[in-house]
Amino acid sequence: MSLLSNLSRSTSYTKERIPQNKCLESHKLAALIEEHLSRREFRNALELFRKLSQDITDFHLPGSTYVALTKACIKLKDVEQGHLLHGYILDAGILHKDAFVGCSLVDMYAKCGDPIRAQKVFDILPMRSVVSWTALITAYVTNGHGDKALQCFEQMQQEGLPSDAVTYTCGLKACSIIKSIEKGRQMYADLTRKGFEKDSAIGSTLVDMYSKCSSVSEAQKVFSMLTARNVVTWTALIAAYTDHGYGKEALDCFKRMRQEGVYPDAVTYICSLRACGLVKASLTGQALHAEISRKGLEDNLIVGSTLVDMYAKCGLLSKARAVFDKLPVRDVVLWTALLDGYAEHGDGEEALSFFEEMHRQQIAPSMGTFVCGLKACSNIGSSIRGQELHSEITRKGFERELLVGNSLVDVYAKTGRLPDARDVLEKLPARDVITWTALITGYAQRGKTNDMFLMFDRMVEDGTKPNQATFVNILNACNHAGLPEKAIYYYETMYDDYGLIPSLDHYTCMIDLLCRAGHTRKVLEIISKMPFQPGIIVWHVVLGACKKWGNVELAWHAFENAIRLDEKDPSTYVTMHNILVSASMQDEADRVEVMRVQKTSMD
Repeated sequence: MSLLSNLSRSTSYTKERIPQNKCLESHKLAALIEEHLSRREFRNALELFRKLSQDITDFHLPGSTYVALTKACIKLKDVEQGHLLHGYILDAGILHKDAFVGCSLVDMYAKCGDPIRAQKVFDILPMRSVVSWTALITAYVTNGHGDKALQCFEQMQQEGLPSDAVTYTCGLKACSIIKSIEKGRQMYADLTRKGFEKDSAIGSTLVDMYSKCSSVSEAQKVFSMLTARNVVTWTALIAAYTDHGYGKEALDCFKRMRQEGVYPDAVTYICSLRACGLVKASLTGQALHAEISRKGLEDNLIVGSTLVDMYAKCGLLSKARAVFDKLPVRDVVLWTALLDGYAEHGDGEEALSFFEEMHRQQIAPSMGTFVCGLKACSNIGSSIRGQELHSEITRKGFERELLVGNSLVDVYAKTGRLPDARDVLEKLPARDVITWTALITGYAQRGKTNDMFLMFDRMVEDGTKPNQATFVNILNACNHAGLPEKAIYYYETMYDDYGLIPSLDHYTCMIDLLCRAGHTRKVLEIISKMPFQPGIIVWHVVLGACKKWGNVELAWHAFENAIRLDEKDPSTYVTMHNILVSASMQDEADRVEVMRVQKTSMD
């Protein structure tokens, strides 16, 4: 057997075993290393290279072998081995002779998560080509540095090098990272002039970029212009719809993809299952689950987690649990998805029991897990369990995280521990409208209107703009406290100062409050200013308030408008009849009853 064959089969090369190795030609040494690489013995190949380079004077390999060794480092995600290889390449002066070796080093550092070293290699390259620039841009994009990637892209343009499809793809990904839609549009215009706009990889990246920059309409427009659509481009559009809450559109897109003969992959299924969860499309979700099982994808951890999440969001918790129990590996994401399902559908006790089971299984909770656990505490009104979670959150260092802080404020506010809720809020380094609204809601529900007004003022001083939920809680509190003037002030502030359009909840609250206070004219004024034509629901709200507070004059007005919209709705007549009976107006009540019989019995 030849020396080369012996060496290629040995993983314990020693200098003493092959003194004649010094005479081997470089191409034979390369073949020796590449045989290990071809068998995917990456660690053995790198170890053999290290020993040969130490023991053989003037050891040289072809450039292609160095490139292959950098790829071995990528496969192993071993940046330190890559750094040793880099050192040898530098010492041997290869970097200045072979541009491909330099590019492969940049690529290796990029994929091993070290863009700083990638930049250092790039800076000493004797010549910069489109390939080397693209490798550097990729390094920054891969590691989330979109701003630096775009700086490199622009510098490359300034040096007069033409971008290719791969460079544009990386540049667009950089725009996605920093959510720069203007730079993305400029890049799109540039690549269109060069004829790249119909490239499927660029098309998919454009769809994703516009989605990340919150312009689904532009994502759709790009997609519609593509002449060739593959599973990647279709999935990019489905993901765009799903990410922005358009579950129905995402599922319609999935259906069209199938009709065009494009078969979904695992990522497509993941996006489509998320869409099912958004619109509670449990039947479609179950059909997708059956397909996934037939294709053997059910054991994929991400697919499995998404299935659990979909079933949980649809309220099918037994099915979610069945998928969970079958998965061979269960990570914190999977546990959290099921825990959230229990919490979201009102089974707080089961959610907290599940949380404790996580601890027994030694699964470390994530920030999201704690948020779900706190939601469960809110649902069952348990401040004690909430406080226990709070202690654990503090030990884990999550207390100052906004999402966790918001959930803590919510738990303490809903369970009446308002000083604790306020203390959490005060300690947060940053607060948003959800934080403030949770505390304002707590004060509102406990009838502490003065504290509620104070917190509203503090929120505004803090630079946070209130939302519709903030005003719903304030208006309800004013209603319960009998403060019509305050309610009118906040109702008008809502639009005049913050540009918020009142919803049906706001109108309902104001109508109820003003009827109670006898402000008939103000009720009609509010209805007249609605941005939409008052439907029968609005007039039913008015009738309900009139029944509650005995306002007969306004009730007649609401009744006439309601029967004009739908004269066959029996509930309108019944409510008006009861209002008149309560007001001791029996003759009018009898007349309304006759109308009900006549109108609702007509064919």
